[in-house]
Amino acid sequence: MGLFGGMKNFLTGGGAKVDLEIGSIVRGESVPVKVTAEIDDKDMEVRNVYVRLRAQEVIDIPDVELAPPNPKAEPPRGLKRTHQTFNQEFRIAGSQTLKGGGTYEFEGEVTLPAQVSPSFVGRYASHVWQVTAALDKTGNDPDSGWVEVQVF
Repeated sequence: MGLFGGMKNFLTGGGAKVDLEIGSIVRGESVPVKVTAEIDDKDMEVRNVYVRLRAQEVIDIPDVELAPPNPKAEPPRGLKRTHQTFNQEFRIAGSQTLKGGGTYEFEGEVTLPAQVSPSFVGRYASHVWQVTAALDKTGNDPDSGWVEVQVF
């Protein structure tokens, strides 16, 4: 299973450390994922374990002068806009109690629709994909943090 370009993402938060491993993401194909959770010293009730993928289109034109919002204002320079194109949660495991001090592994797969846009970076526009894994629980969900990934 390929990782994020050879890296794992590992972050502490909300009573656990969460690690995500994910294979190469190709639109329309199943991608294996593995979520590892190291639980702190207290038991943790989780509603589910999930992986979330999101994408956004970004336009950034730094050298354009725009009309000022009012006649007395300085004209703004540059134009930056973002638009979310995809955001989906994939359930990897269901409700359970994770014992304090334990390490748990959850394996599953995710599949992006074939018609979504792939990753790309151009001079003024890009389409950026990110992924995170988390434990859904009351309060702050421990997660792996968002990591940029390539979608083919």
